[in-house]
Amino acid sequence: MNLNNKKNTLMKTCFKLIVLLSFTLISTVFILGCSGDNDDNITPIGNSDAYYIDSINGNDDNDGSTPETAWKSFIHLNQITLNPGNSVNLKKGSVWNETFRFRGSGDESNPIIITSYGKGNKPKFAPKGKSYAFLIRNQEYIEVSDLEITNLGDTPAENRKGIYVEARDFGVVHHLYFRNIEIHDVNGVHGGLAGGDFQNNKSNGGIVSVILGNAVETYFDDFLIENCHIHHVSQTGIYNTSSWEDREWPRSGGVYVNLSWVPSRNMVYRNNTIEHIAGNGLILKNAHAPLVEYNTFDYCGEFTSGNAAFCFNTDYALFQYNEVSNTVTNVGDVDSGGLDSDFKTRWTTFQYNYCHNNGEGGILITGGPARWPTAFNYETIIRYNLLANNGDHAIKTSGNVMSLKVYNNHIYSDIDESIEVIQHKSWDGYSRSAEYFNNIFFSNGTNGSIRLENSAGNSIHDNMFSGISMNSSVSTTANLWNVAPIYSVGSSPQLNSVENFRLSSNSPGINVGDNNQHDALNGEGGVITIKDMFGNDVPLGGGVDIGMEEQE
Repeated sequence: MNLNNKKNTLMKTCFKLIVLLSFTLISTVFILGCSGDNDDNITPIGNSDAYYIDSINGNDDNDGSTPETAWKSFIHLNQITLNPGNSVNLKKGSVWNETFRFRGSGDESNPIIITSYGKGNKPKFAPKGKSYAFLIRNQEYIEVSDLEITNLGDTPAENRKGIYVEARDFGVVHHLYFRNIEIHDVNGVHGGLAGGDFQNNKSNGGIVSVILGNAVETYFDDFLIENCHIHHVSQTGIYNTSSWEDREWPRSGGVYVNLSWVPSRNMVYRNNTIEHIAGNGLILKNAHAPLVEYNTFDYCGEFTSGNAAFCFNTDYALFQYNEVSNTVTNVGDVDSGGLDSDFKTRWTTFQYNYCHNNGEGGILITGGPARWPTAFNYETIIRYNLLANNGDHAIKTSGNVMSLKVYNNHIYSDIDESIEVIQHKSWDGYSRSAEYFNNIFFSNGTNGSIRLENSAGNSIHDNMFSGISMNSSVSTTANLWNVAPIYSVGSSPQLNSVENFRLSSNSPGINVGDNNQHDALNGEGGVITIKDMFGNDVPLGGGVDIGMEEQE
């Protein structure tokens, strides 16, 4: 081969190499350029069952699969879809000024776990004024624990939340757990009372879960909030709502009608501390047999109308072993206080709760205005509770309340002002067929009173009254009148413990109560077992005692 042929062959080879390299480079640029339009085309750096993120010592060039090779931010996590059994582990002491969201759901055997690792303070999300700090949207089988969340903007704003859960036309949303999470300093707007819109602002706050859409019946099943501390948030501590909420009790026929009511199930709120809330501490809506127990509510309703906790549009709600205190009464407020069974509810039970020092009142039962077909409250039961020093009233009904049962409670007041221990108020109509029995009503301060007005069909029997003004509708012969309980600790118990209200063995009312107590239903075809406030069987000895404590 001559020299010219060798040169031609070499040039052809070089040209082929240049073309090949150019094609490879162009293809690479094209793929990288298109990745912004479709995140699924991105191959994440990490490919692990467990991902680790550390804002202090992490590096986004790592693979994120071990604590030693943790990522720094969420850039890679946002590009992948988590699978059942995956975990996202957040380093304690870390702080991210951004929202947290991810893709993917677990399954029944393998939920997705979001939690912390290491030592120090809980990992913290502090996005500083975003719509939410933590998002779950159309996802299920997820467990979240051991986080701190704030969302404090420069000024209060609408639509501001800590944790936001949304499901739209999804069907059944299974197994969402939130444990050991601190949420504070979320400054959503609150409506106030003077011309404000506190109704629409209820969806601002700590943990908000919302069901939207009308094409596919959607509800939560197995929803848990446990051991959380929610404080200094506006407007609401915990809130849920649903677009599948329509039902009526028409005034014309008096028959319940389910129009599109699809309740969430297995909703549990347990052992949480909810305090210093602008409005309501807990709003529980659209649920079948929800459970609210062992929670502490303190200083709710600080800036706008609110109860510490209430249920609305529920069946078989059970509130038990909660301490509810210091709910604030704002100027002009008539819908606030401790616990509330609101309208569109059936078979609510309040038992073993300690409600004290709530400004407006202890327990409110709201039937809503009688002219509304959606306004009803049916067979709420209030039993074995301690209600002490609750401002305007101990127990109040308002509107279309039907078949209320109040028995074996201890109502105490040493407030130096008039208190209505029972108050029936009109809301386009009064309550009907309320029954009060086996209760202790004791006013140790200025005289208490009973206000029944034009409510009809009331039965008030086998109670102990002391320091209470006579009411013409209350029979002194059917009750122990002007008979005071005898406390083990003396005449004026301190309000710092339920134990201080235990009675002496020679206190009146032992074994003389009405034995025919009404069953509280559990929503599954059974009844809720009766114990007294301290866990004793009922009855003990010869009969049922008057008050919240059963003695032999």
